Formats: sequence, structure tokens, C-alpha cells
Amino acid sequence: MKKYLLRAPAILLTVFIFMISSLPLDRIPQGGIFTFDKLLHIVEYTVYTFSIAVALRTFESEKIEKYMLLIACLIAILYGASDEFHQIFVNGRSASILDWFADIIGALIGTFLYTRIRDYKWLNTWLGYDQAD
Repeated sequence: MKKYLLRAPAILLTVFIFMISSLPLDRIPQGGIFTFDKLLHIVEYTVYTFSIAVALRTFESEKIEKYMLLIACLIAILYGASDEFHQIFVNGRSASILDWFADIIGALIGTFLYTRIRDYKWLNTWLGYDQAD
């Protein structure tokens, strides 16, 4: 059961990103933190990629385990591209290559952060990787 809970953040973030991207620009609050658009993209995709890596680690497959970080990073990068494409069809929104580059930077940071803490015993215990399901 725990592995399904570990997969939930990646799924929820996928839906959340799509929902936010579906809002017309005039429906998104402006000012404050939203003036840092590229920083938001970086943070968003850092968290998203990290959550994908956590979710992928719950699968019991040697191939997935071997290429987990590459898969997580590619999923995030391709989803970022599809999200920018999707915004072409949303009233008042447009695709931005600079937003996609910010998504790529976030995906790379998320992958890097995961590699830095994935072997910490406390994280493995907290995530339940060291317990049988």
C-alpha cells in the first residue's frame, strides 16, 4: 500500500501542472511570487522530477532501477515540452521556449538532488524502501 502513496505525489503534480496550464492568463494571480516566472518553473520541475524518481523507485524492475534517474528526467522534460505545447491552445497563453528551458533546469536539479540524498538511511526508512510491502 505504501508504494501507491509514494506514487501519488508524481500523479498529483502531473494533474496540478496541467490544471494550472489550462487556466487563461487573466485567471492566474499576478504579482508577488508570480513575477518570478522562470524561478517558479525551475522549482516546480525540481519537485516534479524528484517525485517521479521516488515513484519509479517503487517499481520492482531491474531495468527501471538501472535507468530510473534518466527516465525521471526524460519524463519531466517531455512533460514540460507537452505542457508548453498545450498552452498554445489556452486562451491568453502561449508556448515559451524559455519556460521549457527553465523546466529542463528544474528537471536536472531534481535529478541531482535525488542522487545526493537517495542513499540516506533515514530517507529510505521514511519512504519505506527498506520494508517489505
